[in-house]
Amino acid sequence: MSGDESDNHHNQMEHLRSQFYTPDPQKRTKEYHMEQSMQAIEHLKMASRPNGWKKIDKHKSGCTVYQSTTATTIPSHGDHKYPAFKGEHVIHGHKAQDVFAIVGVRKLWE
Repeated sequence: MSGDESDNHHNQMEHLRSQFYTPDPQKRTKEYHMEQSMQAIEHLKMASRPNGWKKIDKHKSGCTVYQSTTATTIPSHGDHKYPAFKGEHVIHGHKAQDVFAIVGVRKLWE
């Protein structure tokens, strides 16, 4: 790498580091991130339970949309309550990778 390329790479790395930097040393520990992961898993488990959801729509494509019967709290947002929705649909004739490539591009389905 030339001097200019090295400086540019260093600046990019510093930008990434500062973008995700937190002054709280507690939030930079493995234990903190493990706890955050465990909380996220618990939220997913709660969302996948069959009870606590009300069917609100059936799209012509066959996708069924449900709304949570209780307002959801997001831990990082304090006591604010948010509506939660989920959809169910069986997709035939496509590989999982193809489906996730589309689902990952949020602008396509909004």
